[in-house]
Amino acid sequence: MFSISENVSADASPYAFKYKYRDADGEHIGTCQDWETEATFFRRRHEMQSEIQALDWMQQRFGVEWPAKGIVFAMGTHKRRLDQWLINGIVRVDPPSQTLLL
Repeated sequence: MFSISENVSADASPYAFKYKYRDADGEHIGTCQDWETEATFFRRRHEMQSEIQALDWMQQRFGVEWPAKGIVFAMGTHKRRLDQWLINGIVRVDPPSQTLLL
């Protein structure tokens, strides 16, 4: 589940873009650290001349369309947060069409 929350940083996007996901350890909420996600927000806000329309577009694209088609997260850690996995990128992928070869 993709969600948007307010952020007060003046240098970055005024929003934090988050995903809710599950793995073997349970359910997590991760903030997307990918600069391209913020750049997409700024570009859409400029093109649409509306912050609300840009956020709605991002919610539809990254929260509905892409997950329905298939996405994977590029995950990693940071030296300051070695015990926390971060979403460093979002990759849109199609499910494999070939079954496993045994």
